[in-house]
Amino acid sequence: AASGTPPVVEASFFELQQDAVCDLLQSGCPRVSMRETMQPPYTILDQNLTSMRCDGASGFTRLLDAYFTGLEHMRKGNHTCFQIAFLRPDGRRRSYLRLIEMAWPRQAGSVPSMPGQAGKTQASATSSPAAGRAGAALEQVLQLKLSGSPPATCAVAYRKSPMALLLKPCFEGASSLCFIHCLRLEQTQLNYLAVAAPLLAKIYLWLGMIRSSKSRTGTNFMGQRRNPP
Repeated sequence: AASGTPPVVEASFFELQQDAVCDLLQSGCPRVSMRETMQPPYTILDQNLTSMRCDGASGFTRLLDAYFTGLEHMRKGNHTCFQIAFLRPDGRRRSYLRLIEMAWPRQAGSVPSMPGQAGKTQASATSSPAAGRAGAALEQVLQLKLSGSPPATCAVAYRKSPMALLLKPCFEGASSLCFIHCLRLEQTQLNYLAVAAPLLAKIYLWLGMIRSSKSRTGTNFMGQRRNPP
């Protein structure tokens, strides 16, 4: 009977600043904690993080309510995560779908590039706060994974940014990762694309390494051996 019971669905929405996590479903966006574990699920969020029940007949409507409430509270230039949690009938097993948007805020007062001014805008884009914290932390984690560094070394890099810590389950093989990079190819945006290119390149290299490893060992993403057909 329990196997036929649908899971409880809960939605949360939070913001990842340079060194803090804030609840976007609460007025005033209070800070919540996020801690690291050395075993799956690798990342545990504060129990005080607001969770809205979104199952049942009105579940989809409540899911949209949670999303748009968070959008009203989010602050420009910060990373965000809209999280959908599925609680199994046994009350203990949870699965998560996390939709993470990584912002790449421009430096205040930066001037969009114009023909003949590319060098000036490039300097402004490179000094972006996001490039200095979340982007740099993710690049370091990916470089360590690509070089086969031990887990203890990678752990230091994860702790440099809430964004890197939130993505730890993906980089450690406990969760799947799909990413979409939205690009604007106008002349005024090309310098910002150039700043993001090193991180995107490392993500592609890491995904290629993971796929190659799975093909050689006959295991799935979680490291479990596949049964022959």
